[in-house]
Amino acid sequence: WRNRLIYLVSGWSTDRTVTTVQAYDPAADRWLAATPIPGTPVFGHAGGLIDDTLVYCGGAKMLGAVTPKYGLSDECYRGDIDPADPAAIAWRAIAPHPGAARYRAAAGPVRTAAATGILFVGGTANPYNYNGIGYDGRPAGPDAASWIYDTARDAWIAGPTLEAPTMDHRGLVTAAGAWWTIGGFGAGQSVTARVTRIATDSTAKD
Repeated sequence: WRNRLIYLVSGWSTDRTVTTVQAYDPAADRWLAATPIPGTPVFGHAGGLIDDTLVYCGGAKMLGAVTPKYGLSDECYRGDIDPADPAAIAWRAIAPHPGAARYRAAAGPVRTAAATGILFVGGTANPYNYNGIGYDGRPAGPDAASWIYDTARDAWIAGPTLEAPTMDHRGLVTAAGAWWTIGGFGAGQSVTARVTRIATDSTAKD
């Protein structure tokens, strides 16, 4: 945020998911406790930050004393950071993106002629632990569709379709006028060395 802070939103802590939001200030080497998320705490979600707005979607939530213990969350939230107090975040729910919710997708900020917001790409609709087999015992597979949440219009628009989708990501790299995913799982729970360039006005290319 403004080349000053790095935000961590929800996630897994020791033995449960948490609503905690923290901001790290690298220059001062200190942490700030920010406004917690109002929604269901999740892990394996994806999100990004552009200007003063945070957006996150998806991930897995705890289901309680049932089997499987974890299930997909379709919740999406937008948080607007107070420039005068970056620990103060005004959170509100936004509509889920079209299609299935995602787990371990890649996401990051985009600025194009069509939209300014957060691009969500890849991931799967079947949460899993480490091996690509879902908590429900079924193999997980990556999703080829992508979506952009346009912060100005408060709306979702379709992004490019991936020729070879992947999952198990932690972020989306922005460089050289495009967006990139690196590695992850491909189809059939196969770890891949694939690097995919994503241009939001065309189909993604390897």
